[in-house]
Amino acid sequence: MRNLKVLILVFGALGLLGLLLNIDHLKSLFEHEPLEAIILLGGFGLPLLMGLMGIVRPPFQTWQAVVALVGFAVHAIRGRVWRTVPDFLHATTSYKLLLVAIIGGVIVSGLALAKPED
Repeated sequence: MRNLKVLILVFGALGLLGLLLNIDHLKSLFEHEPLEAIILLGGFGLPLLMGLMGIVRPPFQTWQAVVALVGFAVHAIRGRVWRTVPDFLHATTSYKLLLVAIIGGVIVSGLALAKPED
């Protein structure tokens, strides 16, 4: 499952793109709740970094899959993704990107954890 690290990188980048599409909200969040903004960026930045590390210095290790899974899971739990999936078609483009990144990232990171590279 060598492509899982690439998918983790892609879902992390997709999540950051979704956050940056709503840059005004992110700026106001940094002004009023900087810890929340750091958690948002870190939740996608860590998986992106882990995917990049796995590509640059293979093999993709178990701890990297755990860190990526935690980053995506933070977003899934804090955003209560299970409640927002039914409204997917009515969401904004940036929120759709975030949902795809979170759900895809959790799935792919879980698979990478279950099937580590040799």
